[in-house]
Amino acid sequence: MSLEDRLAQQVRRRAEEEGLGVIAFIARTLDDALKRMAPRLVRIVTNQRIFKCPSTLDEVFAFTAELVRRPTARVVAPGPDHLSIFEQL
Repeated sequence: MSLEDRLAQQVRRRAEEEGLGVIAFIARTLDDALKRMAPRLVRIVTNQRIFKCPSTLDEVFAFTAELVRRPTARVVAPGPDHLSIFEQL
């Protein structure tokens, strides 16, 4: 079974377990991931000790939103196969 098939199967199973449609489950998962990722990204790319010209908050949030919207974006969340999925990325 391909990685995409396994991921789709896991998404359908998790959505069903939580009583959500697949689209609603994916939307909620992406929203949760963005909320977890954003504070870390903001701290790094706005740090003047790391970058000579750090990003503004508007730039960071626009970049993060665009990244998550891309059709090829894959949100990796812990699950039964998360390590094997991560290793295959």
